[in-house]
Amino acid sequence: MSLLLRAFHSRSTTNANTTTKTTKTSKKRCSSLLSSSSCAFLLLFLLLFLCLSFNLFDDESDDAQIALRRREEERDKEDDDAGGFTTTISSTNGIGDASVRRGKACGNAPKAFLPDDLAVFFDASFSNEEEEEEEETSKNVLEDVDDENEDEPDTFHNHDRRRRRRRQLLISRARAFANRNGLTMPTGCDEKMGFVKHENFGEGAKPRIVFKNEGEKMLKKCVETTKRGEDCVNINAVEAAKGIAKTSGFMTTTTSGGGGSSKKYQYESCALVGNGGSVLRKKFGKYINNHDVIVRFNMAPIGGFEQHVGNRTDVWVNGHEASKRLCCIGSAKMGAHAKDHVMWFPAKQNVIKSACEKRRIKTKALSDREIPGYVAKMNKMRYESRRLGLGKNYDNWLQLTTGAHGLFYFLSKCRRVSVYGFSVWKERNAMGENLDQYGGRKSKVHSGNIFHDWSMETNAWKILHVANVLDVCT
Repeated sequence: MSLLLRAFHSRSTTNANTTTKTTKTSKKRCSSLLSSSSCAFLLLFLLLFLCLSFNLFDDESDDAQIALRRREEERDKEDDDAGGFTTTISSTNGIGDASVRRGKACGNAPKAFLPDDLAVFFDASFSNEEEEEEEETSKNVLEDVDDENEDEPDTFHNHDRRRRRRRQLLISRARAFANRNGLTMPTGCDEKMGFVKHENFGEGAKPRIVFKNEGEKMLKKCVETTKRGEDCVNINAVEAAKGIAKTSGFMTTTTSGGGGSSKKYQYESCALVGNGGSVLRKKFGKYINNHDVIVRFNMAPIGGFEQHVGNRTDVWVNGHEASKRLCCIGSAKMGAHAKDHVMWFPAKQNVIKSACEKRRIKTKALSDREIPGYVAKMNKMRYESRRLGLGKNYDNWLQLTTGAHGLFYFLSKCRRVSVYGFSVWKERNAMGENLDQYGGRKSKVHSGNIFHDWSMETNAWKILHVANVLDVCT
């Protein structure tokens, strides 16, 4: 019995001790849990404080950015009021072809040497002092040219001579349009009479004015303006121009305009340097030289104008008279330095080409297989532009200009085409508006007014520029 009592007492003591230890352990755990809760609360408080602090700083940063953006927009608005075309952060929304045209436009020229609409895609800078120096130099060049080509006094003798010129123009026009197939005139190196076929005859169809969308209305405003602005880069206008270019058959001739065509090109970049007075506006020469191929027209002068038109010539594109000067007479010395010669004129091509080859001038004569395709594209472009209400002053035309022949030809040879001196937008002639050509000629020759439709070609180049088929750089 005593043994049972002892065992029971020992078990009770053990249970009591265990209970005491459990109670102490529970107290420690409670104390630990309490401490952990305090720490967690403290950490939560610190995190909340840090979040609030960062939000506060972010708000301050946002306020600073908004203030900076407002100041930039105010400066841009001042520039716009002053007549310049600059884009703000908000106005860049909807600009087309930014990813395509951000590259080496116009010979990788800096922003100051780009036309207003192309300049919005670039961040290149150019100091105002250098720009002013360029314009001052251009003014001096123009003044020198004007002195050499000053208008003759309005004497009775000169008035009578101008009257005879006008009569000659009317007679020439009557002769040219007497036969819808062509006319007879002196041709070839020997100047013997030959038959010259017309490339085109008539004004073409005149559709009623119809706009398919708002983009076409914006495109019309861009083409009609003398100073290109936001309408010329708006994404809707760009898409409208691409639609017309595609309909007219141009979008298959260039990767940049064709949206990633796999076509292989002979040259990466080509500068087509026309003879217009707009090239005297700035010193474009070094940027023209940046192109892989430089194309010039009708044996235009280079000496004395190198800073404006560059000093290299890879290809001459010539009409009949210029081809005769180059190959029959051999008086155009610069022509011999060109690698190639492209000749257009539908009469006695083989005779002139033979004369060129005797002088070791490699010549490509545009054939009857190529030129009709150019004419078809131009007439489709004429139809579409008339549909937009742009053809009020279009004229009957017989031949594409030398510039048009060269442009059509090289659109199929060059991945990127830069156009200078075609005098497309009038504001680019602001420094030389009295000059038809930078060499000093003030007005077009009468044969050009008879055979060509300058207005139609001007509008065609504008539409192709907006469509990113080519870059009109002056």
